Amino acid sequence: LIVPALKRSCLAKGAATQAALNEIYEGGEFEVHMRYAFVMVHLTVALAYGGGVPLLYVVAMINFAVTFRVDKFFLLKVNDKPPQYDAQLASLFANWLSFAVFLHFFMTG
Repeated sequence: LIVPALKRSCLAKGAATQAALNEIYEGGEFEVHMRYAFVMVHLTVALAYGGGVPLLYVVAMINFAVTFRVDKFFLLKVNDKPPQYDAQLASLFANWLSFAVFLHFFMTG
C-alpha cells in the first residue's frame, strides 16, 4: 500500500502521456483464486488442530474478519475488477470444506 503510493509519486512526474500516467495509477489484478486458497488453508488448519488448541478458533475468526475487510478494501478501492469465474471454484471450496469437517471429526476423536 505504501510502496505503490511512493512509486506513483516518483513516476508520475516523468509520465509523458496520459496513457503512461493511467498505467502508473492502475491497480493490479485481484486474484480471487489465491484468496480462496488462503482461506482454505487457514480454515483447514483451524479445523484440524482446533480440537487440541482451542485458541486456533479465535485466531481463525480474527484472521477471517481481517481478511474480509482487507479484501473488500482492495477489491473496491485498489485493484482492477477481477475476471469472471464460474461456479467451479465455489464448488471446489464447498467440497474441500466437507473434507475439512471430516478431518476435524477425525482429529478430535
